[in-house]
Amino acid sequence: EAFPNLDVATATGRTRTIQFRHRTIGNFNINLYIDVTQERAAARELKRLAETDALTGAMNRRRLMDEAARLQAESENRSAACAFLMLDIDHFKSINDRYGHSVGDRVLVDFTRRCLDALEPQDCFGRMGGEEFAVLMRRPDLASIAAAAEKLHRVVGATPFCIDDD
Repeated sequence: EAFPNLDVATATGRTRTIQFRHRTIGNFNINLYIDVTQERAAARELKRLAETDALTGAMNRRRLMDEAARLQAESENRSAACAFLMLDIDHFKSINDRYGHSVGDRVLVDFTRRCLDALEPQDCFGRMGGEEFAVLMRRPDLASIAAAAEKLHRVVGATPFCIDDD
């Protein structure tokens, strides 16, 4: 049984999530008001951790596949074009071999930032594993998808990846 939650402001201005529970036992009504703020925050954090690539902050493979299934189901009822783009960083192994994994990690993080900056907010971007990434997008037609893919290619490749030794 789901119990209603209510976000309330305290006297100090903080917001707390209160769960309301009601029971009737015989002739008695019992009302419980339970502060579930920490539990809800912990649940949100666990969900974020379960769906996010720890290094890049992009969606992880599982979340991306869930989004792909959702997008496919939605697209059956719409006339918009959908795409699943695979992205792979060429010669990435040589970066790790030559400069070390910490530099490779910084390249992956910068690559992710560039991709997210080039994509629309409704697009789904995720790390499939290693240096492989994917994008899910919906656009009005195939030409719009091609233009978005070309923009992504152009933005990512426009500037070399420079990693300062901090």
